[in-house]
Amino acid sequence: RPVVRFLDTELPGAVEGQTVTLDVLRAGSVLSVSVEPAVLRSDGAERVVTWQGMQCVVTPRPIAERGVLPKGVARAGEGVFCSATASGSPADTYWIGPEVWITGINGTPVHTLDDLLALDQALPADDWDAEAVDDDRRFVRVTVVDMEGREQLETMRPDWLFFPTVDLRLKAGEWTSTLGRHGHPAKG
Repeated sequence: RPVVRFLDTELPGAVEGQTVTLDVLRAGSVLSVSVEPAVLRSDGAERVVTWQGMQCVVTPRPIAERGVLPKGVARAGEGVFCSATASGSPADTYWIGPEVWITGINGTPVHTLDDLLALDQALPADDWDAEAVDDDRRFVRVTVVDMEGREQLETMRPDWLFFPTVDLRLKAGEWTSTLGRHGHPAKG
């Protein structure tokens, strides 16, 4: 059947690793071409970490294909990419993201979502007690790289009460969530 729109290029029943023959119209003649289909997801998001109002994922394939990646991110599936921010969140308040890579927190490099979670857990707990944590330590320095490759250092005051860290994972077709160390209910 003729292909007239992009979705028609998806081959129902095609299995990765098997060869499929396509008839292609080129310069007024039909050519038979053998191709081996590959599964290419548009984003492949199987894990999302929400951190201070940022929706963080590994670098999606369409973003990686733009060709501008931060140092240490060679391809899709690497790095920590902020794809969205929640209005009113610390990220929004302190002008961080969306569409940036988080490459460091307090001077420590961030290469993976696990790095982000580990650094989040290492941050001092803020139980909203004025004497619990030295005031200077309540702020976090976040190094980000924008879509043009420009690096910026931003300072942000985390708010774990209203924007707790959550690790969302897709397993067997279902999403599960885990609260980070700071994702505790408010003390009453």
